[in-house]
Amino acid sequence: MNVSVAYKLTRNVELVVPRFRNQDEKETRQKFTEVDTNADGLVTWLEYAGKVFGYSEDELLKFAQDSNPEMQTFNRVTIMHCLLAC
Repeated sequence: MNVSVAYKLTRNVELVVPRFRNQDEKETRQKFTEVDTNADGLVTWLEYAGKVFGYSEDELLKFAQDSNPEMQTFNRVTIMHCLLAC
């Protein structure tokens, strides 16, 4: 590869990477706004799990109090999912 082509490739990468980064930040802000249902600037587990899994806050609170082992597993999985994604 000649120096001219290498320079052009390097220059293109230098121009493209910041655009990708800006797009990711824009999408993240948009998703945060969608999940922050009460617009307080914070995303709670109830807001996140409700948006991702489609349950109401009342349903999620009932699930949290359910002693059924399957529901306890669901609770642990949804909390871990939220922690990893937030």
